[in-house]
Amino acid sequence: MQTSTPEITSAHGSNLRRQRVNGSAEPMAKRPIRRKPAQSGSAKCTVMLADDQSLVAEGMATLIASFDQCQVSLVTSDAMQLLAAAERSPPSLVVMDAAMAQSFRAARALATRCPRTKVILLDEFRLDTHLQRAMDCGAAGYVTKCDASTDLRAAVSKVLAGGHSFPDLMPLPMADCISSNSKSGGAAHALPLLTRRELEVLSHLAEGLKVREIAKALGISPNTVENHKAHVMRKLGLHKNVELARFAVRHGLVADA
Repeated sequence: MQTSTPEITSAHGSNLRRQRVNGSAEPMAKRPIRRKPAQSGSAKCTVMLADDQSLVAEGMATLIASFDQCQVSLVTSDAMQLLAAAERSPPSLVVMDAAMAQSFRAARALATRCPRTKVILLDEFRLDTHLQRAMDCGAAGYVTKCDASTDLRAAVSKVLAGGHSFPDLMPLPMADCISSNSKSGGAAHALPLLTRRELEVLSHLAEGLKVREIAKALGISPNTVENHKAHVMRKLGLHKNVELARFAVRHGLVADA
């Protein structure tokens, strides 16, 4: 009577066919698995981006992602949120809006907590005060939104290679590069009209504090903080918290640390 060749099922559920040798069943030899050789090429450099203007942030992320060897891992509107993410998983590069609240503070913290991460500060237009602060806080580069995309590409390439990318500290004509926020520029003339308390409230708002937090810090009521905030907005001709924050950063009303 002819018997069929027995089969067994492995722990993984696969059938192992046996062949008879001298009347005993032995498993067939396994064939070696041929693995595909790993593709050569250097790893992508991770980039984190922070800008509180959504359209700018999205456009910048698309642009940087098109650069060779660059991969955008985070886009956020909050400098301190970026700092927290960078501490968890340090990127190769951070590109951050210099006019955003707490941007210089975050850049300084990155220089000490994530020393291998390079920082490029991006400004709306050239301000030597911001350029100097970028150098002082440990950033590796400074680029304006008025520059061409090729300028940003060159700065990114130079910084990732271990260099620095800063323009010379010298006055530049502003005719070809005007701020996209004309209100903020005109508001500078109203700065002397602010009282000491209004300046304090403005500074705390720019640092990202809530009304109740400001009230506690200054020892006043939340309603009084709201009144001071309304007076500041009226005097400066500004209408949003983000405009107040940019104004405060631009005029040095926010400390770096």
